[in-house]
Amino acid sequence: GLAKYVEWSANMMEDDAKKKLKNAELQAKKDRLKIWTNYVPPATNSKAIHDQNFTGKVVEVVSGDCLIIADDAVPYGSPLAERRVNLSSIRSPKMGNPRRDEKPAPYAREAREFLRTRLIGHQVNVSMEYSRKVSTADGPNPGAVASSGDSRVMDFGSVFLISPSNDDDATSAGSQSGVNVAELVVARGFGTVIRHRDFEERSNYYDALLAAESRAMSGKKGMHSIKDPPVMHITDLTTASVKKAKDFLPFLQRGRRHPAVVEYVLSGHRFKLLIPKETCSIAFSFSGVRCPGRDEPFSDEAIALMRRKILQRDVEIEVETVDRTGTFLGSLWESRTNMAATLLEAGLAKLQMSFGSDRIPDAHLLMQAEQSAKKQKLKIWENYVEGQEPTNGSVVDNRKKDVIKVVVTEVLGGGKFYAQTVGDQKIASIQQQLASLNLQDAPVIGAFNPGKGDIILAQFSLDTSWNRAMICLVFDGIVGFPSG
Repeated sequence: GLAKYVEWSANMMEDDAKKKLKNAELQAKKDRLKIWTNYVPPATNSKAIHDQNFTGKVVEVVSGDCLIIADDAVPYGSPLAERRVNLSSIRSPKMGNPRRDEKPAPYAREAREFLRTRLIGHQVNVSMEYSRKVSTADGPNPGAVASSGDSRVMDFGSVFLISPSNDDDATSAGSQSGVNVAELVVARGFGTVIRHRDFEERSNYYDALLAAESRAMSGKKGMHSIKDPPVMHITDLTTASVKKAKDFLPFLQRGRRHPAVVEYVLSGHRFKLLIPKETCSIAFSFSGVRCPGRDEPFSDEAIALMRRKILQRDVEIEVETVDRTGTFLGSLWESRTNMAATLLEAGLAKLQMSFGSDRIPDAHLLMQAEQSAKKQKLKIWENYVEGQEPTNGSVVDNRKKDVIKVVVTEVLGGGKFYAQTVGDQKIASIQQQLASLNLQDAPVIGAFNPGKGDIILAQFSLDTSWNRAMICLVFDGIVGFPSG
């Protein structure tokens, strides 16, 4: 406590020597020695967390510096098991906010994908280190003390991957718990180390993080690269029109099964999926399977189960159709397991076969799963009596069916055709007018030159009847139009 650390001249020294001087002064300040007797540390918005270590499985990677981990000490599937942990002393590019039309910052997607492929579903050890009150507007800015009115408390800790992959370049010196995830992120150039003020709480592995950042900068990795950041354009069909979703249906039906990644669990049976091959995101729902709606009993459990089982995991989907809201309907498998069957088996969903069981893959497995849950009276079947219909049973069985007579005008393929309603007065009037026409002579060449999109009368060669038609194309003087 007999001297002060001087930043400008210390910058001329080696890093290790500079660090020793800085730490010596900091210790003297804490002990209030000599010239620091009356020293008052600056106000800080961070507070140490003691004795809060736990183990769990990673459920979601929010960003390159934020994880949601299910605590092993809380019952499996419980929504209360999930804890949000921000990685201590590092900052990754922000993912943005689609609701505010904020796009992800450069390398934000890459940082999240880097952690997703390594952490989702894996066991980790967590050591909570400090909490910080941050402004809801600016995010975790270590240099500002937030007011209580517009702030929230964020918990920070170090997360250690127990079974790291071979290509993970982190040293994790001094740790017996596994590889430090924050160090992995920084070493790959997907995050930077926060420069804390003297009395701010920080990671217990701060020096290792600084060393990893130095290696990433030397190797020009990720954010430190001189190359332009990678650009990925994703078409979000969840916010597009229903027509656009329906136009996209043939592409998803053509290849049968498609690899996908579950981005969000919207409800127990409805999800937002990313399809990398098609570079698009879609709303997807199980065919013929429905979970309790929001605020209904067991709704939260169904969501929690799907978050644990498939959130941010690689899955396969098979799309059958798209509904009137633009949601694609089909089946989904994770590690060859039909996830609709998992919900049914847990008693967290019911079958609704209005879709047609012949069109649903593994339909027999779904029925077996539901029967198993009924016999055990699990969850939604806890009051089930065999042979008695549930009070909130299938909507389809009670639905009023309309039967109408139609005339088929064109068959497009199996299950698809055009039809006109029999007895429609407007159609009958048009047909009567067409039948009364007596057109003998063809028009003089050059007097009538139809163009694409024109509505015309055309004579059908099979029965010489006149029909309404629209011109689709004109080539070499020959006009083409659809029949029907």
